[in-house]
Amino acid sequence: GKVCEKPVYSSMKIPEVVQAAKKAGHIVLTGVVAECCVLSTMMEAIDQGHSVIFLYDCISGQSQENEQAIRKLAESFAPLHTLVMSSEEYIR
Repeated sequence: GKVCEKPVYSSMKIPEVVQAAKKAGHIVLTGVVAECCVLSTMMEAIDQGHSVIFLYDCISGQSQENEQAIRKLAESFAPLHTLVMSSEEYIR
């Protein structure tokens, strides 16, 4: 895969990521920090019309409470904009 510099919260501000997302059927979301970078990327991806798969066991926040809050937010957009699952469920 390609490595891109990310000086902003949302990965959807990176032209290479936006181009790849346009070609994909969905975006698989992983990363840190749940309450800023992950949240910003998820919201902007949804705004751009992408379907987001939120892999909750591949996302880390500053606390378990914050991780749970962002997971609940992702779950609130299902099934229209998001699918929330574990990495094991996704691989199957």
